[in-house]
Amino acid sequence: MSIKAELAALTFLDEKIDVDCLLYVVNDKDPLHVERKQQQRAINDTMVLVALYYGSKKRTYKDLAYTITDRSLRGTPYNKFIGKLRGLTIIGNWDDNKFHLRTSFWNFVVKQRKRY
Repeated sequence: MSIKAELAALTFLDEKIDVDCLLYVVNDKDPLHVERKQQQRAINDTMVLVALYYGSKKRTYKDLAYTITDRSLRGTPYNKFIGKLRGLTIIGNWDDNKFHLRTSFWNFVVKQRKRY
């Protein structure tokens, strides 16, 4: 089974993750920003959901940033995907049990270091 299929099956079975909580923020100037950037950076929605529920949370200006580190995935069902998911960062806000995703990217400082 491929990594994407295995990750999708794990997130579907995970009781902590709400699969329907993800919404994309639509910008007037660039309405497909989130989808395009995810495609360019090889990030799919299941990776975003794992980062949202298991990543370490930080405040960035008025938004929230969730970053996947080794410590955040250790002892979870996603332990075997630490090398693949390390450094994934998502930015957005919560509103009425829905997460409005602004962007997602790879944080290469975290991705290259294995001590976090």
